[in-house]
Amino acid sequence: MFASVNGFASSLSVSGAWTGVAPSGVSVSLPSPVTVPAGGSASSILTLTADSSPSTGYYTLVVTATNGAISHSSDIGVTILGTPSVLAPVAADFAITSTITQPSPAVVSPGLTQSAIIVLASVDGFSSIVSLTAGWNGAAPDGVTVSLPSPITVPSVGSASSTLTLTADNTPSTGTYTLLVTASNGAISHSTEIPVIISGTIVILAPVTPAAFPIPDFSLHPSTDTVSTIPGLSGGTSVVVNSLGSFSGPVTFFISWVGNAPTGVAINIPQAITPPAGGQAASPISFTTTATASTGTYIVQVAGTSGSVSHSTDITLVLNSPGPFLIWPTLSNSMD
Repeated sequence: MFASVNGFASSLSVSGAWTGVAPSGVSVSLPSPVTVPAGGSASSILTLTADSSPSTGYYTLVVTATNGAISHSSDIGVTILGTPSVLAPVAADFAITSTITQPSPAVVSPGLTQSAIIVLASVDGFSSIVSLTAGWNGAAPDGVTVSLPSPITVPSVGSASSTLTLTADNTPSTGTYTLLVTASNGAISHSTEIPVIISGTIVILAPVTPAAFPIPDFSLHPSTDTVSTIPGLSGGTSVVVNSLGSFSGPVTFFISWVGNAPTGVAINIPQAITPPAGGQAASPISFTTTATASTGTYIVQVAGTSGSVSHSTDITLVLNSPGPFLIWPTLSNSMD
């Protein structure tokens, strides 16, 4: 990407060359020249094509843009593998919540049972089988058995649930305990705690209200963690809200700098959005800078609030030193 600085507008000659040893079996294509408009930007798509037996290893390709006596370069690291590879998708995840039958915390009485609904909600398209386990956190009570069906399958949109059942014999140990439920899928693991009171007398439990499950919630993250620009230009990304369970309410945003705040930077705060139940919605956030804005790396925290529910996420803003024009790579990968 080539960006005009201080009104630069002209044609750039673009070339690519390997630094040090060049890999064999790899061809480089880079259209040139490129014309940069005043106050705007232009791009040229660099394509690397490997034959069936390229040399493997790590190499550096230098892309240079030249206009008369003005020249700038940008390095691109290239890793050549011995076998074809597929890029990992954006990491998906899931959230776990637990809801107890009335009353709460869970009250278990001699000879009776109590239940909790364990809900797993998809985040960012997560769709897979998840294993559930339950264990006492600390001392375990006598005379109480735990039943938790596992595994369960979480759909890419929405949620799935499993009913945990606590059953007490006629002489359980009384007191207050904590049950830890853990959901695992490979390297991803999340837990929720359930407080349990074991009473010495019979307690009549209120019926479960199915409409109470799952507890509506949302998660928050930027579509791009880092925004880079230079004084005098602007940059931006989006804040994405994912509905967990049946959440579908308006989310209002607030911003604050973490640590030192830059000078000469204005933030266009994301507008309130309402994601559909089980889906997601995004609201843009942009940074406008003056020509004298302070350079450096800064962090802005974006908080999203809906009623009593609030979550936050961080975005890194990088302000680079300006020049006649700016060059930086934007990478993409494709497989035929």
